[in-house]
Amino acid sequence: MSVQKVMTGALVILIVCVTLMSNPLRWSKESIKARMLTLIPIGTSLEEVISVIEDNSKWKLLYSVRNYGYFCRNGIPYRSAPINDDYAVGVKSIEVYLGEYRAVFATGVTVFYGFDEDSNLVDIAVLKETDSL
Repeated sequence: MSVQKVMTGALVILIVCVTLMSNPLRWSKESIKARMLTLIPIGTSLEEVISVIEDNSKWKLLYSVRNYGYFCRNGIPYRSAPINDDYAVGVKSIEVYLGEYRAVFATGVTVFYGFDEDSNLVDIAVLKETDSL
């Protein structure tokens, strides 16, 4: 195999890797959470959070403001009302769909925001769901 073919193959692999890793939806849940908290820090009002979300054309606010916190157990958020208040984060919540990426299957990325009784952000959680056959 010629040196030129090896270099071309290595360059293609490098370009693919850089392209894949430059998509923030592919980052770890912890990295996405850290990035989202730099954009919308703890203590931000519900109205400000919604404004930031609406200003980003790629994100989609799912549902309306819920009158219960999001349900999170073992670090995994769920889309149902809290069954046990021990697992509720906040007393109000919203859910924001950031988008999806594909490897073999599509992986959707959603962020849950929990708010206190004064409608200030108390915490967020990131959910990645991969569709399969």
